Amino acid sequence: MTNLLEQPWVKDFPWSQEGSKQIASKVFAYDPKEAGLPIEKLNLLLCGGVGAGKSSIVSLIDSVCKGRTSAIAVHGTGSSSVTTNLTKYKMKPTGSKKNVKWQLWDTMGWGSDDYKGGELAFILDGNLPHGCDQRQRLSTKTANFKIKPSLEEEVHCVCLVVPSNAATDEKYMARLQEMRQAALERRIPTVVFLTKIDTYDPDLVGKDLTKTFHSQKLLELCKAVAIKAGVGGQKDVFPIKSMTDETGPTPALQALVCSALQKALYYAEDYVSNRVNDHSDDDIKSELYHQSD
Repeated sequence: MTNLLEQPWVKDFPWSQEGSKQIASKVFAYDPKEAGLPIEKLNLLLCGGVGAGKSSIVSLIDSVCKGRTSAIAVHGTGSSSVTTNLTKYKMKPTGSKKNVKWQLWDTMGWGSDDYKGGELAFILDGNLPHGCDQRQRLSTKTANFKIKPSLEEEVHCVCLVVPSNAATDEKYMARLQEMRQAALERRIPTVVFLTKIDTYDPDLVGKDLTKTFHSQKLLELCKAVAIKAGVGGQKDVFPIKSMTDETGPTPALQALVCSALQKALYYAEDYVSNRVNDHSDDDIKSELYHQSD
């Protein structure tokens, strides 16, 4: 059976230079105030194992934002996480005096004995500050622990980062489910950023990124990951490729990552809106907080 699908499984994707510019403009111009939300910025959390590509995603997004190659987040290869501290990234488009109205939070890649879902809960609730060392055991006694964070300090959407080659790894996906459970208990939406798609399908996607949604192999992987991760179906799994041999963010790279970001922002917006309209969540969070201690 051929791997090349005649019709793409995502229709009308903005692959063109003009289309990718339009979706990028919408993402970087997003303002929660214009959506009627009572906060200044939304928080998106990147969460995944060692080598998943979280920091590479941050640098790609900043590159798209600036319109040139960026190395805002240090990343590399190896068996241990390059990122060891909870890190907040603010993006500022070239020529602008103001940061965008959302923030990316990068976390330490988990290993077999690294932080668990219960500790992730402190990050989701906004208890831990930028720069917090995640190599330590996280608890209410962690330095600068915030007892009552505001809604604006909470995480509003969790972006689970899954490298394509780990999607069939039972241990990796089990840890992913553990992390997602912490978000699910708080009704925080989750999406999956599926990375390294070019190496997963080198003969098609690796040669032409615009064939991403024509790949039968990648379609089946997205379906499987959606089930294993427990997200809302294939529509919540977003194939992404970071910059490797590219000299800058190409229209195809830009379109993929901005499409994923746009959905994450919309889900974050819905979460905040529901939190504002449903005060009972405060009681739910209080109960979960005491369970995590």
